Amino acid sequence: FFFLMIRRPPRSTQGVSSAASDVYKRQPLRLSDGNYLFIYNSARKGFPSPRPNYDLQYNAGWIIIDGREPQRILQRCEEPLLSPVLKWEKGEDPLGLVPNVVFIEAAKPLGNDKFLVFYGAADTVIGAAVITVETVSYTHLT
Repeated sequence: FFFLMIRRPPRSTQGVSSAASDVYKRQPLRLSDGNYLFIYNSARKGFPSPRPNYDLQYNAGWIIIDGREPQRILQRCEEPLLSPVLKWEKGEDPLGLVPNVVFIEAAKPLGNDKFLVFYGAADTVIGAAVITVETVSYTHLT
């Protein structure tokens, strides 16, 4: 028994495009300008839940790191890239084990500044989304 849910509409990031075509799992994605897109998962407190004593929300974020000096962060998201918003991501249906959870596990560059990401939701189902990366000027962060 396998669930694959498709999420629409996709969220956008700011950054640059990728011409790569392999599937990547938990590693930076090489961008056409030589820098890297890194997608990460995180949790934050303060989100109501039907689960007793549980107020976490798991989200995905992103950073752009310098291709020549990977310790330099060029850009970072201000808001999560992906957050639980659909019923099956928030665990509001009988399928969900853990509410308010999304976590990206793999990304496949599609070309034309798009990535197909596969993510878990509510610790029960697998979703897919397309993320479009837009070109911007980088501001070095310290």
